[in-house]
Amino acid sequence: MMVDKLCAALYSEIVTEIILVLRKEDGWMSDQEKREYTTDDILALPEGVRAELIDGKMYFW
Repeated sequence: MMVDKLCAALYSEIVTEIILVLRKEDGWMSDQEKREYTTDDILALPEGVRAELIDGKMYFW
C-alpha cells in the first residue's frame, strides 16, 4: 500500500516535471514558474522519498 502511494507520487512528480520542461522550452512559463529548487525543498520531501538537487533541479529516484 505504501509503495503504491509512493509510486503514484513519483509518477505525478515526473509527469509534472515533463510538463514544466515542455512549457519552459516553448516559452509558456511565467517567471514564478521558472523556479529553482533549494535544499529547503529537498528537506520538505516526505520521509522515504529520495531526490537529488543538481543545478536547481530536483531529480527523483
